[in-house]
Amino acid sequence: MKSVNVEALVAVARLEQARKAPLDEGSVKLLARHASEWRHLFPYFERLPGLIRAEFEALESFVSHVRAQQPSRRNLLLGNGILWWN
Repeated sequence: MKSVNVEALVAVARLEQARKAPLDEGSVKLLARHASEWRHLFPYFERLPGLIRAEFEALESFVSHVRAQQPSRRNLLLGNGILWWN
């Protein structure tokens, strides 16, 4: 049996309560698995109660894709190489 990170489950439960919309089982599993690395995104997830498993899976896929890139390519993917003009 896989070990359960209680802190991650508590964080997900708090997120679910704050967003006032239930999370499906798949979303709970994804969020719990990535709670420590995505914790800074949780306030955004609270404000976007329509997010479902597919969006969290897309985020997981994007993060995995970015991590597989060379550092210079990562910067471009994350927008660090773009000049922003007012």
